[in-house]
Order: sequence, then structure tokens, then C-alpha cells
Amino acid sequence: ESLDPYLHGHKQNLLEEGDDYYSDESLTLSNVPPELQGGVWISAANADNANTDSNFVSFDVGSDPVSVYIAYDPAGSAPTSSTHEFTPASLTGSLDVSDPSVGTMSVVSAAGVTGTVVIGGNKSGGTPGSQQAYVVIVVP
Repeated sequence: ESLDPYLHGHKQNLLEEGDDYYSDESLTLSNVPPELQGGVWISAANADNANTDSNFVSFDVGSDPVSVYIAYDPAGSAPTSSTHEFTPASLTGSLDVSDPSVGTMSVVSAAGVTGTVVIGGNKSGGTPGSQQAYVVIVVP
């Protein structure tokens, strides 16, 4: 099932090691944990990294439960969500990226998600430390 269109023109794709994870920069995934492989990745523009909107990305995952992951710059905090509670993800490996200022992304998740998901902008959590935009991964 395909995700419905969402705000701000972000792109969705199936990403794997070596792929760019932003729509506007050539920064690549260097390690993808098994839990995230085969997921639909919602790639933001890294230029949107200062966004504070409470409703920055919105999409509908349908009626079959999925897991939603948010990978973000560990220098900051996870973005807020008005629809779901995200908690630190338990992954069997790390989500490593080619950006030397980040290295390994922090990841939060929500399981059993159905319907609409709303996630705030990169700095909606109020932490100014996050310099890189987040990426959302939806796994069936």
C-alpha cells in the first residue's frame, strides 16, 4: 500500500546502504539495521533542518498496523508528533550515515501505527542542537 501524499513535497523511496537519504544533498546511508530494511523512507530536504512547525510531515499509513521510525541528528532531540508517542527504538545495529557531523543517527519508533501520522518540523522538539534534518521510515 502506498503512502498518501504528504506536506512540503518530501519524497518516499525504498533506500538501502549507499543511497542518498536527503532529497537535496549527497549524504549516504553507510549502515542500515535489519529492522529498517525494506521500509518506505520519507526523505526531507536537509535545507528544512530549522523548521519548527508542529505539522511538518503528514501521511496516512492505512488500516494495516505498521512501525514508524524517525532517524534524527543525535545532537538534538526527536521531532514532536501530535498523533503518536515515539520512544527510543531498539535496533540490532546502528543507522550510520556518511555525514561526519552526525555519524550515527538516533532513532525513535512507534509500533502498531494505523491511519494518519503527523510529525513536527526538525526543531519542533525545542532542542536547538539538531543541525541535520530527520528521516522517517515506515516498515510494514
